Formats: sequence, structure tokens, C-alpha cells
Amino acid sequence: MANRVHYFIPYMRQGLAAMVSDLSGPGKRITVPVSLHMEASDLPADTVLKDVALLGPGDVLGINERIIRKTEPEADSRTFEPSLIPFVEFTDPDFLWRFSTRKTPDGNNWLPWLSLIVLRSNGGEKTPEFTLLPAAEPELPPRIQLSDDAILPDLHFSWKWAHIHTNDLDNKTIDQLHQSIARTPEQAVCRLLCPRRLEPQTNYSAFIVPTFRIGVDVALGIPSIAERDELNWDTPDDAKGRVIPYYYQWDFQTDTRGDFEYLVRLLQPRVLKDMGTRAIDCSNPGYNLVQGELEMQMEGALRSLDTQYQKWGMDDEDPGTPNETQVAFADLLNSREVTVNGKKKLRVTPPVYGEWYVGGEGGNTQVVVERTSWLEQLNLDFRHRASAGLGVRFVKENQESLMKAAWKQFSEINKVNKSLNLGRFGRAVSMRMYRRLETMADENVLQLSLPLQSKIKSPEQEADQGTTFTLQARLQSSAISNNLSNVKVKKYLSKTNTTQNKSTGYKYAPLLRDQLVSPGFRPDGLLTRGGDTGQIMYKILETGDTQDPAFQQMGLNAKAALNPQTTITSRFTGRIDKLRQWERKYQDKLKGGETRSRALPGATEEDPLRPVMWYPEFHRAMYRFLRDLSQEYILPGMENIPENTVGLLQTNRRFLEAFMIGLNHEFASELRWREFPTDMRGSYFRKFWDTSIYSAEQQEKLLFRNSAIGQELFANIQTQYGSQFDTWEKMEATYTNGDPEVEEQQVAQAYEKAIEDWLLTREEEKDIERPSTWVLDSRLGEHPIQASNKNMADQLVVLVRGDLLRKFGNTLIYLVGKDGSAPPDPDYDPASPRLFPVFEGALSPDITFLGFSIGAAAAGDYFIVFEERMTDLRYGLDETDVIDPAELQNMTLDNLSWQHFENLEAGDYLDGRIPLIEGANWNKPAFIAKAFLQNQVRVAIELSVLIPAESQS
Repeated sequence: MANRVHYFIPYMRQGLAAMVSDLSGPGKRITVPVSLHMEASDLPADTVLKDVALLGPGDVLGINERIIRKTEPEADSRTFEPSLIPFVEFTDPDFLWRFSTRKTPDGNNWLPWLSLIVLRSNGGEKTPEFTLLPAAEPELPPRIQLSDDAILPDLHFSWKWAHIHTNDLDNKTIDQLHQSIARTPEQAVCRLLCPRRLEPQTNYSAFIVPTFRIGVDVALGIPSIAERDELNWDTPDDAKGRVIPYYYQWDFQTDTRGDFEYLVRLLQPRVLKDMGTRAIDCSNPGYNLVQGELEMQMEGALRSLDTQYQKWGMDDEDPGTPNETQVAFADLLNSREVTVNGKKKLRVTPPVYGEWYVGGEGGNTQVVVERTSWLEQLNLDFRHRASAGLGVRFVKENQESLMKAAWKQFSEINKVNKSLNLGRFGRAVSMRMYRRLETMADENVLQLSLPLQSKIKSPEQEADQGTTFTLQARLQSSAISNNLSNVKVKKYLSKTNTTQNKSTGYKYAPLLRDQLVSPGFRPDGLLTRGGDTGQIMYKILETGDTQDPAFQQMGLNAKAALNPQTTITSRFTGRIDKLRQWERKYQDKLKGGETRSRALPGATEEDPLRPVMWYPEFHRAMYRFLRDLSQEYILPGMENIPENTVGLLQTNRRFLEAFMIGLNHEFASELRWREFPTDMRGSYFRKFWDTSIYSAEQQEKLLFRNSAIGQELFANIQTQYGSQFDTWEKMEATYTNGDPEVEEQQVAQAYEKAIEDWLLTREEEKDIERPSTWVLDSRLGEHPIQASNKNMADQLVVLVRGDLLRKFGNTLIYLVGKDGSAPPDPDYDPASPRLFPVFEGALSPDITFLGFSIGAAAAGDYFIVFEERMTDLRYGLDETDVIDPAELQNMTLDNLSWQHFENLEAGDYLDGRIPLIEGANWNKPAFIAKAFLQNQVRVAIELSVLIPAESQS
């Protein structure tokens, strides 16, 4: 199938305007000779010759704003790139030449009857180039007074900066394009460019003004003596200080210098070395632990690929042999309980971070100095204790807000647990009463339960249907009349005299309330339903009659149905089914020792009315706290990174785990201090990096829809906006709409906020596994997240320093593999996988880092790609630092820059300037449009050049 491509056409005139061949002749309008041939049945044929005058610029007082399809930049934009040029698009493809009255000198083109000028405005340090004036009369267009230093274009070259643009299939001829535009004119636009080289960080106003003087005079309300082809100004200097009208105006502001291509080309791949640690003085930690100097290397959350851990403690050559400092410190930590004169006393000692995850609530966990587990590694190494202390600091500084949030979370679960507690209380009271029923005979229980016969299941089933009946249905289907299974009738029959069947003469004794008929009772003359197969379910007074097993089973069923374990429990378990499902999701981990609340006595794990196991969870990205405290906690040595750098780092998981253990340990202590129900083993904080920045994939969007956060968002949107956004598809479309309405913007913001919050709560995005599941013989940094892709010790991180991501925050960054060429190129095949960041962070003033789900060892297999995201067409030129004309002349059209135009100062118009390359084509508006069209930029850097040589070996 053919591809759709951009087509640019230099101009278009339609209707009578296309018939103009001779521009000579007097008058304010162009005339076109028209011949009209007439015939009639009773008159001779005749031909009438007439000069028809076409409307021209002198007949226009303004334009309807609806004909303007788009302005670039948008009105009031504050981030327009100074390397680009403004433009305006009109819906009718021939609009710019519809009222033209002048051709180019070679006769091959027409000057557009409108021009686009851009002038400096108020609001900046630079002097404005105009002053707004009121219209001379209400029906006339508004006016501006040009300043004496205003920079204006040369209107003689205005034809170069106007064109028609359409998209169509490849290999179309010009005639086919004209036919296509005639059929579907809405698929084409005419565009007017303003080729002024803008200055950075400057306020501008763009004006659509008449090109011809006759149009200016009419718009100013003055009699015009100008010729129809006379320009608004003959030279730019002629216009300075003049008053001119305008048909349309909008304001914008430029950003700092450099477009995407310019800034991404400034980035230099560099090998980052010796980063990730900083010296701290541990000579005097207190308690007389260290004699002499001890300088240790405090670690950060990120480190360069070549950084080695300091050989001390368990990182020493012989980690199984503790040093004297560790032995002394272990003795101190283990001396919290001492015996003095035969009595145990408590001492204030430093905390044993993470002890409750090993020894349980209230346990006095001993630090075994010869053991090389994560508990000893964390508590006997000053570096890791310092990391854990940073987590302690966060809790201490934010304890009030954290406890407020914890109690708020608890209030929701507490409502459920209160209901469960009442259920257990009611069940316990009912069980006391039920014990009396357990001692009663089965037939008595059956009679006692007859008022509930419609609610108690019968033990027998219909063989053909497998349907379970109630006692009432079973009795009513028996051979005895239905009246005998009715309680009130039974009471009546027990008081009547002996009855006799008149037809047979048999007598019947009265039925007493405690008597039932057995299936074996068959007195002669007894009227039954269903013939001999009918079953009689009653027992008479004569001794020796046996009781049917089915009847006994009915009594047993009645007992079971009245059991409070069934009646009360079933009423509650349905209410908390969703919470139980959530618990079962983590039951394997919870069985490992971690609970979410202290279970009440007698509330076993198998008890359906046990309290919901719960602890508060916080999903905030904790790296932000460390960054705000000091950026050196994230990346020590970051000040040595040069400007415009791309480099590789890796995470330091053991620092991260030490910090998170200290954080959770201290918060557990805070919960206990505030009398919050906890067993001290909860995993309150497990999120370190920020994973809310990357876009959710389609599968993740589907999961989000079914999440609690997603359902709450959907309900809120329905309540606020009704059927306007009654489907997920409508809601998600607002997130990608390029021109949203106000309500669409509000929905998009709510959707983005909700999905970011959800991403932070996902189990797959957690940065540490629950500490209660950590095995004791493991080391710090060796606890992968089983539910995620973070199964390597340290993750690869790409660091970018420069203005690129600060200015173009929506840059698409990902990893691609290598193709089979030599040397290798990026594999951009759509079928090939791309790795996107799993977290992202920023350090002031201009550092961004992105984490990927691969280890440093796999870095050599990938390219890092920086891809510009473009949703609309943009026009402009590149920026380059090259000034050598010879080098500029060797460049191609893809590298066409402002520097290719000699002696062009900031603020100047290109007008008739010819670039150092492609000069022969610079008299073709279609070619100029193609040259100025900015294509999407994609730059790839091979990661192997960012790896230190010693790491590669």
C-alpha cells in the first residue's frame, strides 16, 4: 500500500481569478473579459463581450476568524522555541491568493494579499516595536502604531512564505493533486509563514496585515489614491513610525535558545566514575567503641558502575571474622537487659534495626557477631546504621502527619472489625443457649423447630433433580394431610376426642404435640395421598413402634441449622468477602509470620469472624525525602558531572534496604507509642523510587479499571459529569486529546492523578519485599521483589544532565537492542522489544535519571534512544555552533540552520536571503516549506561507550 506524504503547492487561484492573464488596465480592480453567447428560437444568435471586475484587497475590511484554522504558536504560549517560526493556517486552500493583484517579477507566482508580521511587545526588557491604537471608526479594523526601530519584512518576497499543504498518497501528479483538493478541499490548507529569527525569552505579538496599500487605506477609512498593485510599504524602512491596520492578532513568548535537535546534539556520552560514596568521620561514635581514626565511605542510593564498597565489616576480605569494633558494638546492643543483684534491669542502648522482623513482637533479639546475616550487617556497620538513621529521621520529622494518616486508614478497617467483634460476641452468647438443644432428642428438636421449618433444609434430595428441599416442603409432600404439618392444626388436634372414619369404622386416637408418626405406621383405613407409595411421617402412642432414620436425620439437620456457628457466621462472612480475598492473596506471606493486626484471643486464622488482618501502608516515593534533605544521599559526587552529559549509574539496593528498614522500624515504634494495634512487623513503607511518571500500558490500564482507585475515579466522574464520560474509552480519550475542552482537561487531570496513585500502590512496583519474609541468612541488597521484574541486585540507571529534559519534559526515552550489522545500529524494527524506564527522578538543577529493569552487566547489548514527541507540524531551522562557511556548505538540507544565512542578526527577517546550500531552489515556495518543516528527531547512543573499561573487563 502506498504511503501518505506531504505535498506543498506554491499557490492556487480558483474560479474567475484563475482566468486572469493580463494585469494591465486602469482601476482599483482586475478585470477579466467574459463572452456570453445567447440564442433564442425567434431571435438571431448573439455574443456579448463584457469586462468583469474581480474583488480585490480594496474591497476587504476584515476577515472572519472562523477561516483561521490554526496559529503556531498558540495564543499566550510561553514556551515557543526561538529556532522555530510562527505561522497561520487558513481553511480555504486558495484564500491567500483570492484577492491578489500582483504577480512576481517572473510571472510564475502571486503575492498573497495578506502578510504575517511579528513584533516585540510589552512585558520584557526589550523595547516594544508597536503601540496599540483604537479603531478610527467602529466598523473599521483595529490599528497599531509602528515604532521607529520596528523590524519588518520586505513585502516583495512575501510570496516565498505562502503555500498550500495537503497529505495524499505517494507519487501524485500536480493535476491529480488539484483534482483531489477540488473534491475534498477540507483536506488542504494554505499556510502563511513569518520568517523572522526570533530572540529567546522575548514577548511577541503576531499580526495579519494587508499586503497592498489600497487595502490599508480602506481599512484606515481614508480615500485611496494607491494603485491596486502598490505594496503596504516598498521597503521595511518606509513603514517605520506608520499607522497600519490589522485583521487578526495573538501574543506569545519565546523560551530559551535551542530546539530539541540542538539540545540533544549537545549531549555527550561520558563514562561516570568514582561516584556513589562520600567520607564520614566515625572516629568517635560514642560508648568508647573506637580507638583512633576511622573514616568510612557513606553510600548513596545511586553509584557509578566502577564504585567498589569499602572493605570493612562484612565487606572485608574475611567477613566471617568480626573486628574489635563490631564485637564491642554487638555487646552494647545485646546489653538492653542486664542482671544486677539478681534482678533484671533495662538499659537505654542503640536500637537493633529490624529486630521485630526476626524475633517477633516484644522479643529481645540478640545480635550474633559471628553471623553474617542482614540483621548483623545492618546493625554492626556504621554506614548502614547511618542509612537506617535517615529513615528514622523521616518518621520523627513527620510523625504527626503519618499517625493522622494511619488512624484514618484504621478507621475504615476498624468499622469492619467492630462488626466482626459483635458477631463473635453474639455467637458466644448463642452457643450457651444452643448447648441445651444439643442434649434434646432429635424428634423434640424437630418439633421445636417447626416454626422455622420453611428455613431449615431437609437432608433428603429428589433423585431426579438433585434439589434440596426445606423441612416444610418435605412434610407437605408426605402422605399425611398438609394440615398435620401445620403448627396451629397440631395444637388443635391434640385437644380433640378420638375420631372415627365413618366409611370404615376405624377409630383414631388424638395426636399429641410431642408425638409424630413413623414411616412404618400403616393402620387400616388411614387416608393417605399418593397411594401405597406415600410416606407417613408421624408416630403414634403404641409402644414398640420404631423411629425412622430419615426422621432422626431431619432432627439432626434442624440442630445443625440452628447452630450459631452457621447462623451468625454466615451473616457476616458475606459482608467481608472482598477483604478476605485480599487477605488470601497474601496468605503465603502472612503465614510466614507477618500479621496485619493483633488477633483477639480465640480468633484463629480459620475463624471466619477473625479480625481483618491489616496495617497502614504509605505509597509515597521516599527518595524525594532524601533528595530534599540532601542530594548527596541520592548520588554522592554529582557535582563532578559536566554539563550536557549522558552517563550510566546503577542503584545501590543495600543502601535502599537499610534506609527502608530504619524507616519501618521507627514507624513501628511510633505506632506502639501511640497505642496503635500492631505487632511491630508491618511493612509500612516499601516504595523508594517514583514509578508514577511512565505511561501505563494497555494491560495495566485494564488492571487500573478494576482497581479500587479506578472504580472510585469512575464513580466520581459519573457523579460530576454524567453520561458525557460514561465509559472508560471516553475518559481515556481526554488524556490524549490534543485540543481538549475545559471539562476534558479536568477529566484528564483526574485520570492522570488517579493512575499515578495506583501505580505507586501496585505490588509489582514496590522496591523491597516485606521485611517479615526476609530469610535470616541473606545479606542486604539480596532480597528481590517476587511480584515484579526487580530480580537483580542493582538496576541500570541512565543519567542525563543538561537542558534537554528540562525544556522537553515529554521526551520519549527507551532502550533498544542492536541489529546484526557491524558496527551495530539500533534495532528500530517495530517487532523488536523496547525497554522503557521503570522509575524516574530528578536532581537540581538539571539532572534527570531513569531506571531500567536490567542490570549493568547487560548494558552493552543496548542503545539509549532520545526521541522527540511531535503531535503537530512545526516550521523552523536548526541551531548550530558551526560558523565556518566551508563546513556549512558541506551540510545537507536535513541540517539547514539559521547559520546558513550569512549576516543574519537576531530579529531579522530572511526576506530574499539565499542560504549557503540549496540556493538554486530558494525561489520555490514549496521547496522552502519543505526545507523549514521540522522532522521528528531521534538520537541513539550505544551504552557500551558509557561503561568503564574496568567494568567491561
